[in-house]
Amino acid sequence: NNRVYCMMEDSRGRRWIGTGNGIVILDLPENDLLMLRAENESEFRINSNMVYSIMQDRDNEIWIATSEGLNKFDMKNQQMTSFRNDPESQNTLCNNFTISLCEDKLGYIWIGTGSGLNRFSKKDSSFLYFSREKGLPSVIIYDIIEDNKKSLWFTTGRGLVSMDPEMAENSRFSEIDPLKGQEFNIKAVHKSEEGELFFGGM
Repeated sequence: NNRVYCMMEDSRGRRWIGTGNGIVILDLPENDLLMLRAENESEFRINSNMVYSIMQDRDNEIWIATSEGLNKFDMKNQQMTSFRNDPESQNTLCNNFTISLCEDKLGYIWIGTGSGLNRFSKKDSSFLYFSREKGLPSVIIYDIIEDNKKSLWFTTGRGLVSMDPEMAENSRFSEIDPLKGQEFNIKAVHKSEEGELFFGGM
């Protein structure tokens, strides 16, 4: 598939390329190529071939946001874990359409979806859910980025907000106003070497 949504280089120097038809892993030093797809018969099957975001956390685990849920790949133990919304549980991913990923300074994993925001704690495998009722201007979370002061910025379907992760329990989002436009685009954020943040809108 020639539609590429995200790219990441892992701690081993391999390139992970998320496309509309799965993940291509390029190991250039070894001249090797591996495909991760939903149809894989091995244990390395991902939830969906539509891959919007890939991130490696401080424990070298790979997080994969897809249109049908979230995956976590443990490189050390070569294990793939799947997270999907469970309507019978309160401790669950809020929506399977996962778009964006970010790890904060405290080690929490933030997941932007098509119907809200989740914070995942690796310590106790718990999800915290944020919605419009908790201060978000929109439930569509296009992207998440951390600034040099370790605050998080969220581009949404109706504006830009920021938060200090230490204030997450109190849902203290700061809305940025005025803006040229209120809606943003998927994967349209960038932090420069000087620490400036750039956001691509519609």
